[in-house]
Amino acid sequence: MSVYSEMLRMALDEDEAGRGSVADLVTHALSCRADLDSGGDASGRLASYLAYDVSLIRLCERMAVPHDMLGVGAGPLVRHDTERRLADRLPSLAAALGGA
Repeated sequence: MSVYSEMLRMALDEDEAGRGSVADLVTHALSCRADLDSGGDASGRLASYLAYDVSLIRLCERMAVPHDMLGVGAGPLVRHDTERRLADRLPSLAAALGGA
């Protein structure tokens, strides 16, 4: 298990936003994704990535989409693959992600 995946597990334990409708979860994920470009210091960027990844995991759980977000390879490549899997099931998300 990587340090990032362990931090992601801890963030999931603290998450309370993952209980809404699919539309709510998509809106939350897109909001978190927008925060990725906000810059800031390293800890702020890490928090943004964790929040976004938690939102993707919650959406996957709700949609029964398989993911490996908590695996050893957790990070940008797995995140992109997860976005693509979700976009395949949700055309509106695909459009918002720019074709993920």
